[in-house]
Amino acid sequence: MARGDAIHKEAEAYVRGTLTRLPMSLKLVKDDATYLRKFFKSKPESIWVEDQWAFNNRWEATGWFSPDCWVRIKVDVAHIEEDNIVTITDWKSGKFRQDNLHDYLEQLELYALGALSVFGSILETDSLIVRPRLVYVDAGIVYPEPGALEFSMENVEELKSSWGKKTKKMLTDKKFEPTPNRYCYSCHYRANNAANGGGQCKY
Repeated sequence: MARGDAIHKEAEAYVRGTLTRLPMSLKLVKDDATYLRKFFKSKPESIWVEDQWAFNNRWEATGWFSPDCWVRIKVDVAHIEEDNIVTITDWKSGKFRQDNLHDYLEQLELYALGALSVFGSILETDSLIVRPRLVYVDAGIVYPEPGALEFSMENVEELKSSWGKKTKKMLTDKKFEPTPNRYCYSCHYRANNAANGGGQCKY
């Protein structure tokens, strides 16, 4: 977690130009980092770095701490490449795993819906295209490949419906029963961690 935070801070500083040299953490994604740095210098009005987006349950923009805030999205970099194309970049540390593609796609869809909601009104165009991507700095991998995944205003209602279904159980849950999954092994409260103060969960 601490290393991930440090990498995000270095990436932000480098893109903004406050860090003069490319940090070692971005060495394997030099081309992407350098491109965004040059873009920030030439078109600062068309790029957002470490931005925060908040929406209510109708996907209307609201305040980060507003009572009606339903979802919060932290965006590492969003930039308008052309009049109608927005690219979202999320810096990732750690490994890129082929067996996690479903999770990656869910995250990319969330970024896309957020961007369509934000820039759909800013750019005032029906031809808005959003290209979200994950940039794995430790592996030098950009996922997906350029142009392989795009979202348009035609996808908005479908994405809203999808995220509504995904969050319905969570938002209507009254019991909050534990749900065992592959992350249980690292949970402090797991059954076999009583010696370290855990053990409260039956799994």
